[in-house]
Amino acid sequence: MQAILNSYREQLPTEIAGVTVVRVEDYLTGVATRSDGHTETILLPKENVLKFILEDHSWVTIRPSGTEPKCKFYFGVVKPSKAQADKAINRLKGYFA
Repeated sequence: MQAILNSYREQLPTEIAGVTVVRVEDYLTGVATRSDGHTETILLPKENVLKFILEDHSWVTIRPSGTEPKCKFYFGVVKPSKAQADKAINRLKGYFA
Protein backbone atom coordinates (compact mmCIF):
# COMPACT_ATOMS: atom_id res chain seq x y z
CA MET A 1 0.00 0.00 0.00
CA GLN A 2 2.70 2.44 0.99
CA ALA A 3 4.74 1.61 -2.10
CA ILE A 4 1.77 2.40 -4.36
CA LEU A 5 1.15 5.79 -2.75
CA ASN A 6 4.88 6.56 -2.71
CA SER A 7 5.14 5.76 -6.41
CA TYR A 8 2.44 8.36 -7.16
CA ARG A 9 4.16 10.89 -4.90
CA GLU A 10 7.52 10.34 -6.58
CA GLN A 11 6.13 10.51 -10.13
CA LEU A 12 3.03 12.71 -10.06
CA PRO A 13 0.92 12.11 -13.15
CA THR A 14 0.33 15.11 -15.41
CA GLU A 15 -2.73 13.42 -16.88
CA ILE A 16 -5.06 10.61 -15.92
CA ALA A 17 -7.09 8.74 -18.54
CA GLY A 18 -6.27 11.44 -21.08
CA VAL A 19 -7.40 14.35 -18.89
CA THR A 20 -4.90 16.90 -17.54
CA VAL A 21 -4.26 16.93 -13.77
CA VAL A 22 -4.69 20.53 -12.60
CA ARG A 23 -4.17 20.04 -8.87
CA VAL A 24 -2.69 17.39 -6.58
CA GLU A 25 -3.61 17.42 -2.89
CA ASP A 26 -1.24 15.44 -0.65
CA TYR A 27 -2.82 15.20 2.77
CA LEU A 28 0.26 13.52 4.23
CA THR A 29 2.45 16.54 3.53
CA GLY A 30 -0.40 19.04 3.86
CA VAL A 31 0.42 20.61 0.48
CA ALA A 32 -1.75 21.13 -2.60
CA THR A 33 0.14 21.74 -5.84
CA ARG A 34 -1.42 23.21 -8.98
CA SER A 35 -0.19 22.30 -12.45
CA ASP A 36 1.51 25.72 -12.71
CA GLY A 37 3.64 24.84 -9.65
CA HIS A 38 1.82 27.11 -7.19
CA THR A 39 1.40 25.47 -3.78
CA GLU A 40 -1.08 25.96 -0.97
CA THR A 41 -1.30 24.59 2.55
CA ILE A 42 -4.10 22.09 3.25
CA LEU A 43 -5.68 22.87 6.59
CA LEU A 44 -6.93 19.38 7.37
CA PRO A 45 -5.47 16.55 9.48
CA LYS A 46 -2.46 14.80 7.98
CA GLU A 47 -3.45 11.46 6.44
CA ASN A 48 -1.88 9.16 3.87
CA VAL A 49 -4.22 10.34 1.10
CA LEU A 50 -3.63 11.71 -2.42
CA LYS A 51 -6.30 13.53 -4.43
CA PHE A 52 -5.94 14.36 -8.12
CA ILE A 53 -8.26 17.02 -9.53
CA LEU A 54 -8.61 16.96 -13.30
CA GLU A 55 -9.23 19.67 -15.87
CA ASP A 56 -12.79 18.45 -16.52
CA HIS A 57 -13.59 18.74 -12.77
CA SER A 58 -13.32 14.98 -12.24
CA TRP A 59 -11.25 13.77 -9.32
CA VAL A 60 -9.55 10.64 -7.99
CA THR A 61 -8.63 10.02 -4.36
CA ILE A 62 -6.31 7.21 -3.25
CA ARG A 63 -5.84 6.03 0.32
CA PRO A 64 -4.73 2.85 2.07
CA SER A 65 -7.44 0.67 3.54
CA GLY A 66 -7.62 0.77 7.30
CA THR A 67 -8.59 -2.90 7.57
CA GLU A 68 -7.13 -4.67 4.53
CA PRO A 69 -3.75 -4.70 2.75
CA LYS A 70 -4.94 -2.72 -0.29
CA CYS A 71 -5.44 0.81 -1.57
CA LYS A 72 -8.89 2.27 -2.05
CA PHE A 73 -9.69 4.49 -5.01
CA TYR A 74 -12.57 6.97 -5.03
CA PHE A 75 -13.80 8.71 -8.19
CA GLY A 76 -15.99 11.71 -8.86
CA VAL A 77 -17.11 13.21 -12.16
CA VAL A 78 -19.22 16.14 -13.32
CA LYS A 79 -21.06 15.46 -16.57
CA PRO A 80 -24.36 16.65 -18.10
CA SER A 81 -25.94 13.17 -18.21
CA LYS A 82 -25.79 9.89 -16.33
CA ALA A 83 -24.59 8.10 -19.47
CA GLN A 84 -21.67 10.52 -19.84
CA ALA A 85 -20.89 10.26 -16.12
CA ASP A 86 -20.89 6.45 -16.28
CA LYS A 87 -18.53 6.55 -19.28
CA ALA A 88 -16.17 8.97 -17.49
CA ILE A 89 -16.15 6.88 -14.28
CA ASN A 90 -15.40 3.73 -16.26
CA ARG A 91 -12.57 5.50 -18.09
CA LEU A 92 -11.02 6.54 -14.75
CA LYS A 93 -11.45 3.07 -13.25
CA GLY A 94 -9.84 1.54 -16.34
CA TYR A 95 -6.82 3.81 -16.00
CA PHE A 96 -6.10 2.45 -12.50
CA ALA A 97 -6.99 -1.19 -13.25
